[in-house]
Amino acid sequence: MTSYTAVPFRRGLLSISAAAVAWGVGGAVSALLMSTSGLGPAGVSCWRFGVAALCLALLPGRRPRGRRGAAGWRAAALTGLGLAVSQCAYFGSVRYAGLGLGTLITIGAGPVFTSLGAHLLLGERLTRRTAAAVALALAGLALLVAAPAAGPR
Repeated sequence: MTSYTAVPFRRGLLSISAAAVAWGVGGAVSALLMSTSGLGPAGVSCWRFGVAALCLALLPGRRPRGRRGAAGWRAAALTGLGLAVSQCAYFGSVRYAGLGLGTLITIGAGPVFTSLGAHLLLGERLTRRTAAAVALALAGLALLVAAPAAGPR
């Protein structure tokens, strides 16, 4: 049986706002770090995960519910690996394509990978509407990448 706990409105709004600020600042800070400190995308990603782990460790928490045993560890390891690859790819795109284009492509590719991953890994049905949306999103991302740049990149 699954139970849901309601989050007070203000707390939820603050949580979403904090996540939006963290996401928005992450790319700009990574670009600054890569240009001034000599860190590469993997180094920035490692430091970001380290700071996030420290912040999470300091929170008063409860034991997470859900899968236990080997299946839980396997799911956690796959999630961590996916996040590490995603963050390194994002910071690499910021380094080589610029902050604006890297962020735009990351935001546009997220729903595509989510829907395809849910279909391939979880067996969710891919409806015609979802397939059309994925195809249009991929076409739009291809146009963003293939279009000639106006600036130095």
